[in-house]
Amino acid sequence: SPAPVAVSTPAPIIIDEPAPAGIKVVAPVEAVAPVAYASPEPAVPAVSVVAAPAPVVVSSQTHAQDELGQYSYSYSNPLSAKVETKTVDGVTRGGYSYLDSHGLVQNVNYISDDNNGFRVAASNLPSAAVPVDIPDSDDVAAAKAVFFAEIAKAKAAVEHAH
Repeated sequence: SPAPVAVSTPAPIIIDEPAPAGIKVVAPVEAVAPVAYASPEPAVPAVSVVAAPAPVVVSSQTHAQDELGQYSYSYSNPLSAKVETKTVDGVTRGGYSYLDSHGLVQNVNYISDDNNGFRVAASNLPSAAVPVDIPDSDDVAAAKAVFFAEIAKAKAAVEHAH
């Protein structure tokens, strides 16, 4: 707590003249002893810790079906979504998307029926390497020339024999 602060009052002024008529003179006022003041502890505002509100996750889902075997359902949330429908003729179509481990959205669409089976198109399917024409080395080119020359001789011999 802070140290007391001493406060003093000025000494009284004494006038040494006769008092005007009708005024009673009293004894002079003596100085009062200083009064010690101490300020109270400053008020500390109450601090309360408030947790951040939980994030709101927006998601939805639907589902419908009938007695003929047809159905349709879907769902979606911030990380993925899916929709699928099956019609009375047995064809199932659908698709889904999701956020992969690299932060990329991957999309998949599919269809399935009795005639063609299951087929899919997707952004994450591997693709075949494009063939590249590799030129023959000098040794390979020479060996091919000898080989094709021998083939030509053999064909000529067979044709000449007929």
